[in-house]
Amino acid sequence: MALAGATVPQIAAIAGWKIGYAQSIIDTYMPRRRDSAAQAMNAWEAALGPSVIPLAPRRR
Repeated sequence: MALAGATVPQIAAIAGWKIGYAQSIIDTYMPRRRDSAAQAMNAWEAALGPSVIPLAPRRR
């Protein structure tokens, strides 16, 4: 649901969870997604400019 754009209160309401619990689930599992990590690395490299040397080849 978070990937689809639902807010934490919306997810909590649908799942019947407390807002804090829904947030903790999102905080735990969203960063573990490979595509999220790749997007974060791309944003970081773009922000630092051309002086950044990639640490490892990108796997996609």
